[in-house]
Amino acid sequence: MKQLLLSDTTIQCSPLHLRQLLRLYKIDILSPAHILFLIVYLIALECGFVSKHLFKKFCRVLSPIPPFFTYHSKNVLFLSREKPMYQFKSPHETYFSTELRVLNRNLKHSSLYSILTALVSGDYLLVTLTPTPNNLRGCSSCLPINRYIISHLTSREPISRYFRKLDQLTVQLRDEVFMPVRNEQLAYLEESPYPSISGLPLEIREVLYG
Repeated sequence: MKQLLLSDTTIQCSPLHLRQLLRLYKIDILSPAHILFLIVYLIALECGFVSKHLFKKFCRVLSPIPPFFTYHSKNVLFLSREKPMYQFKSPHETYFSTELRVLNRNLKHSSLYSILTALVSGDYLLVTLTPTPNNLRGCSSCLPINRYIISHLTSREPISRYFRKLDQLTVQLRDEVFMPVRNEQLAYLEESPYPSISGLPLEIREVLYG
């Protein structure tokens, strides 16, 4: 059966990895900005990123992702069962930060790491992804919190009722934040993120070239 993405979320249904992650939290006591940050993290997973501390813990279990793919359903489902390690400013929850890594075959390369930050400014969440090699470009996007998160719900409500327009949120973050940074990091390692002969794994190119 096809695994649902966050963009498939409706009032009636939500993807399994969304339900798995939010079960780890008392969602009714989190601020809307905190909940939105967790959704941003899930979109990062769908775009081929992984929490740095979870990568160190499970790198031998996770399936490697070729440069020209981003989404691996088994990885996303597996990682969403674990709480990501992140910092946030308490009690007002106005700042969030976590370390990510591109999930790639090149296990040891330091140029695949980045820092995801989210800063609350009024009714907006400013999301920035900054590669840890300082010579690479970071990307940002500004998210109106109330556009995506419905507040004042109780824990008895289905998870899917907390959210709206997650398809638009996914497209915005994928196109403005996660994919540009991922592509630049892979290009820095001379890995092609686009479907082409040069982007195929080496073992396949060896077969093609005889």
